[in-house]
Amino acid sequence: MTSPHRQVAGDSVIAGAVKVLARAHQSVIWARRRQASQLRSGLREFYPPVLAAFDDLTSSDALQVLRLAPTPAAGAALSRTQIAPQLRGPAVIEAAMGASVRASAAVIVEMTAQITALAVE
Repeated sequence: MTSPHRQVAGDSVIAGAVKVLARAHQSVIWARRRQASQLRSGLREFYPPVLAAFDDLTSSDALQVLRLAPTPAAGAALSRTQIAPQLRGPAVIEAAMGASVRASAAVIVEMTAQITALAVE
């Protein structure tokens, strides 16, 4: 028995592909936002000058600095004085938090690349 309903334009294969890409795009945006919130929380605990220097932790400038200087000690070695010489914690804690920051920054960089790729599709 055939359905009495006719197919509408929104039911096309292309529309289905657009829906899949739009959902994936939005999911990665939301995941990046969650990752950035986790990064902000960690930085608030041990590296607050980064939060003062960058409003948007997902910006390419912030992510480059965090990848190069994931700890206050590494930040102090940078020439950008607004990032850090004053706050230092125990070296072991700094190293652990630095690894966490570096990992979060790398994840956000990849999420941003995937958001861009999905937007192009």
